[in-house]
Amino acid sequence: LPQPLVLEPAVAGQGEWLNTSIYTFRTDKPLASGAIYTATVAAGLRDVSGLQLEKDFQWSFTTVVPKVLDNAPLGDLVKPTEPISMTFSYPMDRTSVEEMFALRAKGNDSSVAGAFRWADDRTVAFQPTKALDWGVEYTAELQAGAKAAKGQGVTVEDISWTFRVVPLPAI
Repeated sequence: LPQPLVLEPAVAGQGEWLNTSIYTFRTDKPLASGAIYTATVAAGLRDVSGLQLEKDFQWSFTTVVPKVLDNAPLGDLVKPTEPISMTFSYPMDRTSVEEMFALRAKGNDSSVAGAFRWADDRTVAFQPTKALDWGVEYTAELQAGAKAAKGQGVTVEDISWTFRVVPLPAI
């Protein structure tokens, strides 16, 4: 059977006819974030009865922009050495994410120093250089504008969350 689908911009992948009327296409890699794709089935395609598609059939779609799917830690009683992590819906541009991230103690405008560790292009952990202060509330923030690794997509909303480090033992 013919391979009827053409995507612009071009996308690597495999197409398959499931039966005589259903065609599926699976990409080799995720589509670019925030990108507009145009799909075309060219005129001349024939069905099983011999009827021919008289003119090109074309449609467009836009892929979604990246967002944070999960973040941690949350709540109280967090260990002072706990890494701060985020998981994204798309592979991300690492430099962009690192530039848009900040961790601050409540009442302090200075960012906590630390290093980033990427498990893959979607999951990052920020490890503070030294243990966080006992009993202090912290706010982690990712500003809007962190870029997807591929495409024009950027995060569109600021995201922030707070957590409190466990206090020193007391009687």
